[in-house]
Amino acid sequence: KESVGEIDLAALNWISSLEDGTVDKQSLDLWKKSPRVSLKDIRETSDAILEHRYRRSILGDLQVLRTSILDLNKDILEGRKHEHCHLNHIIDGTRHGNNNFLLEMFDSFQDVVEGAQKENKWDIAGRSLMTLSSLLLDISSSVPVTLDANENVIGSGELTESYPAASMVLNEMNKVKKALKSNGPLSPKTTEYLGNYAERIAFGITAHCVKTGQSIIEKDLPTCNKAVASAPARIDLAGGWSDTPPISYEYGGAVTGLAVLVNGRKPLSCTCERTTGENGVVFLKSNIRNENDEILSTQEVKCETVADLSDYCNPEASCSLLKSALFS
Repeated sequence: KESVGEIDLAALNWISSLEDGTVDKQSLDLWKKSPRVSLKDIRETSDAILEHRYRRSILGDLQVLRTSILDLNKDILEGRKHEHCHLNHIIDGTRHGNNNFLLEMFDSFQDVVEGAQKENKWDIAGRSLMTLSSLLLDISSSVPVTLDANENVIGSGELTESYPAASMVLNEMNKVKKALKSNGPLSPKTTEYLGNYAERIAFGITAHCVKTGQSIIEKDLPTCNKAVASAPARIDLAGGWSDTPPISYEYGGAVTGLAVLVNGRKPLSCTCERTTGENGVVFLKSNIRNENDEILSTQEVKCETVADLSDYCNPEASCSLLKSALFS
């Protein structure tokens, strides 16, 4: 179009012509001959009071928008909805040195965790912390490296190296918030450290759920006896693996699938056996068999400490699926 309303844009056509490597000389001549308005002219015609009121109104609209986003994210987490939280504006703000959005969201997440803790809804608390962890780790990868001049990570002296007890979740979150507030512009190292620590708090919640969960086995398995569980194969129709971390932390996760028999049999099975001789030791063994039940390959792992399970999230590690089952 040559014009918008009463404004003639013919004098600007030469700009778009530059994309073709040419110059619309007629348009350029019109632009050169067009009247100019100086900054002095603009100052004399502008209304500073109206400009100030307009800017204040924009800030008010932004505050309303920020509040609505906080409420929306709380509703997603507390309602266990299969939706992602809206966090991009926080990453953008932090990248430009503004931590206010991050602190507002942190307080909102902390409210969710506190409410979930009171009602023993630990899945909500865990998802909130893992989403917070993911946010901090995303920020750490987007913050300019030049801000990382200080080698000492803020708050590292106050944070525990083990998984915090579930009863200490809010106290540990306050330590993270204190570190965020005291650091000014966030460095990648500090933000990454705090993101990993938020994940450790979530792991503490998982440990609490495992320890306090009601056992489905009414009696201890007698020594040298075996308990066997079997399951059909699964065909994923939609959402496959969306119910596993890290996707499930951000979106909730939902899978639609079919359970099928293979040659009339349940092809997946797990056998547990209490042995004698070594107390406090877990032996893991994974076999892959063909349709004739012949063993094609075997993996074995001896776990004497929790550290022996640390590679549970590595799909290439031996017996990683079995380790994940123990962890969950």
